[in-house]
Amino acid sequence: MPNYAVYGGCLRSVVPIPELRPMGGERDPSWVFEIASGEAPILDSAHVVGQDELLQDVHATLLRAPTTVRLQFDDTGIFDVRDEGNRIVWYPKDGAQPDVARADLVGRVLPLVQHDRGLLALHASAVCIDGQAIGFMAPKNYGKSSLAMSLVTGHGGKLLTDDTLIVSPSTGVAAPGVHSVRLWSETASRFDGLGAGRQVLSEKQIFEQLPDESLEFHEAPIAALYTLVPTPGDSPAAVRREALDGFAATMAIVQYQKLGALLAGQDAARVFDKAASLATRTPVYTLEVARDFARLPDAAQSLVHWHSLG
Repeated sequence: MPNYAVYGGCLRSVVPIPELRPMGGERDPSWVFEIASGEAPILDSAHVVGQDELLQDVHATLLRAPTTVRLQFDDTGIFDVRDEGNRIVWYPKDGAQPDVARADLVGRVLPLVQHDRGLLALHASAVCIDGQAIGFMAPKNYGKSSLAMSLVTGHGGKLLTDDTLIVSPSTGVAAPGVHSVRLWSETASRFDGLGAGRQVLSEKQIFEQLPDESLEFHEAPIAALYTLVPTPGDSPAAVRREALDGFAATMAIVQYQKLGALLAGQDAARVFDKAASLATRTPVYTLEVARDFARLPDAAQSLVHWHSLG
């Protein structure tokens, strides 16, 4: 089975995962991903932790049992996490789309495993500048990937991860994650010269093979976290930031924890504690960004100015 690098570890998968970068050589995997046949077993003493609506009429449910953590998706089936998080078994639902199942694995199941190991999973993209990472937290369609790509293509940044950022709340160090980037087709056309292996998927395009010199493969300290706030394209400044302190910084991080309403009860309390710990050592800002692609290079240049060590 091939090995892939993701979230600072090694995923051994029974199926190819083109969104992730293969790892060569003999390595002990951090996680093993398998596909099972038949029905998923009944979990004894299981309790529902939380449920989240991913799309209209598509929900995910998190259950915990003494020896198994289960993520159940309406569209792709059941993912059981066993052996203290080292083994992931997928029970596919009939008609499940492989690309959607891979997105569930990489975007929710593995972040859940990292959450259980004490790390914090954020809905964010991150770029390294002079060896330090800056993360952009935002909902879908707020432009975090576009801003990250602008830093990579024109300003010497290196992509640490797209869409999911795994960070240690006790050290403020982030792990390299997913190096493929998904953009709306209109936006993707502005980065035509970057990377090979582009996949067209409905209204979006995926850059699956960005050049190695545009990527960061090592852990990096987080220099700042930004919550993106889009502003009209004719705003006076291409970008403007405002620092958040204390409780506001903590709640900004909590708002963009990756797993949403799946983490309720005691899990939600753990997220808050981790966010508070991270907020004490990592600057957090709101970042107003003009919604005009032509002004994106100016916004990126300001970020480089703020974070360059040179």
